[in-house]
Amino acid sequence: EHVSSTSDSTKLFKYNEVDSEVLVEYGLDRQYVARHSKAVLYQPHTKESLVELENNMNTSNLQVLKDKYEHDKIAFLWEDGYIEHVAEEAVKTGNGGRALMNIIERSLGNLSSEVKKRKKDFKAILVPVTAVEDSGTIVLVRHDNTIATLAELVEETRLEDENSKKLTQITRDEDMYAEIMKLREDIKVKTIGEMPKK
Repeated sequence: EHVSSTSDSTKLFKYNEVDSEVLVEYGLDRQYVARHSKAVLYQPHTKESLVELENNMNTSNLQVLKDKYEHDKIAFLWEDGYIEHVAEEAVKTGNGGRALMNIIERSLGNLSSEVKKRKKDFKAILVPVTAVEDSGTIVLVRHDNTIATLAELVEETRLEDENSKKLTQITRDEDMYAEIMKLREDIKVKTIGEMPKK
């Protein structure tokens, strides 16, 4: 049964009376239940508790990412309100801390792969509140202080890949042409060589 995140303790009181026999009656294996002496109730996360979790350096998903990018000498920043917005979305899922990381990952989109290709180009990354809905709005600052959005980098990569495929195809076509011409020459030489002398 889903328990509301309300602070009304009377709604949660019935769970304090759960014992191992009730869990067996519910359908859990007796051998598994016997290993645990108590059933402990964990109240669902609220927006506030998720924000607190993300602001704690020991449990922060963003801190892990910050350390990773700073290792490559890239500052990793997020706009005021970003954590709160992520927490709001996470509460809606009912999956607590797991949802927090999933929503952060989703809001970063292709950032990791795009930066990996050009890590020497950038000195800072700013994740705006809008990234929760659209990762393309993430801002990257180059060493010359020009900026690019993640959406622009993704499009740039798409065009580069498209041009690379075209170039590969042209190279293949040129190789094929050279092979055909060589084959044609071989056939010509062979034909001349086999011609009867007059």
